[in-house]
Amino acid sequence: MDAPTQQILDVLYQIDERMVWVGIKLLIGAVIILLLKIITENITSYLMFRIDRHVGIGTPVEVYGKKGRIREASWFEITIETDCGFIRIPPKHWRTSKYIVLKDQLILRNRRITDIES
Repeated sequence: MDAPTQQILDVLYQIDERMVWVGIKLLIGAVIILLLKIITENITSYLMFRIDRHVGIGTPVEVYGKKGRIREASWFEITIETDCGFIRIPPKHWRTSKYIVLKDQLILRNRRITDIES
């Protein structure tokens, strides 16, 4: 065996197996903390969406240049129905998305929103 390979093997043999388990536990802990962070961000953003009195289910909006209306809001996504399909936006991206709240001029499938609701 050549010298660099032998040096690497010597270092690996000196590592205590308890240190490997500590490293694995730290990695698992970091993953759990990141998941909790994502869930907390989504819940907070969803609550901010629901508290906004100008935006809610059924509100006509324009997102990414497409007109539609908010169909559904959950902890993990806000669904906007447009003429060509659905746009799903994570709640944490809703506040940073460029959207315009429209008035009654939104036309969806050749009908006014007020016609759809009645």
